[in-house]
Amino acid sequence: MNTAFLQGEATVANYIEAFSERGGVGMLGVLLNIVGVPLLLAGLVGLLQLASPKSSIVSRIAVAAITVGMVAFLCMNGALLAFYSFGSGGAAAAASAAEQLTVASTGMLALLVPFLLGNAVGMVCTAIALLKSRVTSLWVPVALLLFFVLDFLVPAMAFFDTHLLFGAFAVGAGASVLRRRPQAFPQHRP
Repeated sequence: MNTAFLQGEATVANYIEAFSERGGVGMLGVLLNIVGVPLLLAGLVGLLQLASPKSSIVSRIAVAAITVGMVAFLCMNGALLAFYSFGSGGAAAAASAAEQLTVASTGMLALLVPFLLGNAVGMVCTAIALLKSRVTSLWVPVALLLFFVLDFLVPAMAFFDTHLLFGAFAVGAGASVLRRRPQAFPQHRP
C-alpha cells in the first residue's frame, strides 16, 4: 500500500509536484481507468457466463466481488480526476488540490478496502470458476492467479510490470469469449 497518504507535509509537496509536473499524464491515466472499468466488468461477466454452467455459485460470487471492487476503483479514480482537474490550474491551484487530497486521504483509504477485497475475492473466484469449467486454456486462469500473487509480492521493476500478466489473461479470456457464445447465468436451485 502506498504510505504517501500517511506522511503529512511531505505528501502535500509530493502531490503538488505530481499535479504541476505530471498532471496531464496523470489525468490521462485516470481517464483510461474510468473508461476501462465498464469494459473490464463487461468482459468478466461474459467470461463468467461461459463458466457458470459448471461453476454457477463461484461465478456469481466472482461477479459480485469484482463489481464491488471495480465500483470502488471507479470512485477512487473519479476523485483523482477531480483533483487533477483542480491541480492543472497553476501552482496555487495545485497546492490547493494537494492539500484537499491530503485531507481526503481517509476517504480514499475507505475506498481502497472494498477495492482490494472485492478484486482479491473476485480474481480468485474467477480463476477457480475457469479452472473448474475448463472453458479457457489452462494458462488463462494461471496468468490471472500469477498476476494476483505477484502484484502484491513483487516490487515494481524496470523491465517487468505484473500487469503484463493481467494483459495476457485478458487476451486469452477475450479469445475464449469470442470463440464461444456466452449464455445467461443458469437459475440456481438449492
